[in-house]
Amino acid sequence: MKVLITYFEPFGPDSINSSEECAKLLPPEITTVRLPVSFRRASTITIEQIEAVRPDFVVSLGQAARQTITLERIAINIAKSESADNDGYAPDRETIIAGAPDGIFSTFNVDDLAHRLRSKGFPCQVSNTAGTFVCNTLYYSLLHYGIPTLFIHLPLTPGQSSERPNPVPSLSSKLASEALIHLISILKS
Repeated sequence: MKVLITYFEPFGPDSINSSEECAKLLPPEITTVRLPVSFRRASTITIEQIEAVRPDFVVSLGQAARQTITLERIAINIAKSESADNDGYAPDRETIIAGAPDGIFSTFNVDDLAHRLRSKGFPCQVSNTAGTFVCNTLYYSLLHYGIPTLFIHLPLTPGQSSERPNPVPSLSSKLASEALIHLISILKS
């Protein structure tokens, strides 16, 4: 089975993105694609890669100031942001795909996957929303496209956390990549 991993470029005040730092540590045989933090371009680039690579499933990575690796249960058909993406675009409650369902659940059993990761010592939980920023737009677009997809938000790296005015939880890129490699092996079995 073939997997495509997507990850994002840095955004906002960060000079790195924890999703990219994780992806850099993956074995070279895993196909990855770096995405712009762009409501309008991230999904198009990913779908072009899907059509070129023909993976069996996609795992998309993003970053969030959360305590653990977070598996996203659902993507919703709305894009909204107070802050602009890296293209300077900030949608205000826009429908992602007209006429499509309000929400689409992950292809995978996120509860079982989170349990299996925790049983191996990886800090992991399930989130019931991927938000309304670029991560959600990508997730919704891929699920609507019809390819089996899982979106994962990774905590900030320790370096990112230490640069914040108030430190937030963090996770090493090495541990994040080990968890991702284990997750991929589960999804391939």
